[in-house]
Amino acid sequence: MGEVLEMRLLFLIPLLLLAGCGSDEQSSDRVRLLRAALGAVTDRDQNRPLRPEEMGLTRAALAGITTPLALATVEATGASALLAPFGSNGGVTTWSSADHKALALHDGVLLATRGLGPDLMSSEAPTAAQIARGSGQHDRVHYQLDGLDRTVRLPYRCALATRGERMIEVIGRTYRTTLVEERCEGPGGRFTNEFWLENGGTIRQSRQIFDQKLGRILLQRIVD
Repeated sequence: MGEVLEMRLLFLIPLLLLAGCGSDEQSSDRVRLLRAALGAVTDRDQNRPLRPEEMGLTRAALAGITTPLALATVEATGASALLAPFGSNGGVTTWSSADHKALALHDGVLLATRGLGPDLMSSEAPTAAQIARGSGQHDRVHYQLDGLDRTVRLPYRCALATRGERMIEVIGRTYRTTLVEERCEGPGGRFTNEFWLENGGTIRQSRQIFDQKLGRILLQRIVD
């Protein structure tokens, strides 16, 4: 399965460049960017996660790329990965990286993870439309992988609250958004998810929990 994902990611590189039919030098720069960013994003000499700018993720480097891309960062470790969509089923899109990390998202709402260790196997979560309303209460259920590779059901009761307008920057571009918080509490503990929504309800950036110990994933849409 991992080899298949890697081959598909390598095959993706020329597809990402189709819309950017500039000079050979520009195309070569984009290939280098994508090979670096779609691969593992750890500086092996320093054994530390790379920052987006160290991965070559700039607006200039991304110019001409029209395939959707997202940047995911595990906040507890700082490890980041560039993700591209590789399939959709029932409105749920799987976003994958070359180093076998994957997120399942429904309109930007995290439903599951793979390859992160203590994975979120699946979840029952609010829709993006519910979140965009910015108020109300709902139930949320996480099916979490524990240390013994067993799936544990964790129910939560959650409330939404709108925190007002926020200007955010995502890889050198500024967006006007509204911040909505989702505060949840249950037997598995308590946590807060954050969603930055543009007009129309698109989730441009979010911080969503996937594990109580490792915490939240910062997810940013960098190419629509």
